[in-house]
Amino acid sequence: MEKNIGTVDKIIRGIVGLVLIFVAANDYVGSNVFSVIIFILGLIFIFESMFGFCFIYKIFGINTNKNRDQKENTPTTG
Repeated sequence: MEKNIGTVDKIIRGIVGLVLIFVAANDYVGSNVFSVIIFILGLIFIFESMFGFCFIYKIFGINTNKNRDQKENTPTTG
């Protein structure tokens, strides 16, 4: 899985994911169905920021990862 999310994009997605989970957990939405949907969206944003991959970006060919060329060609130590 090729990383297609950059650092700033990861930070924004992580913050938005946490806010969505907070909103869903505190029942600010008013409906249980909407709370579950918002909670799931928050989890998706959190997982995308953790793994650096967005399926929708892959479909449309978007890549915000500026370091993709440098990371692929550098050898790993260990």
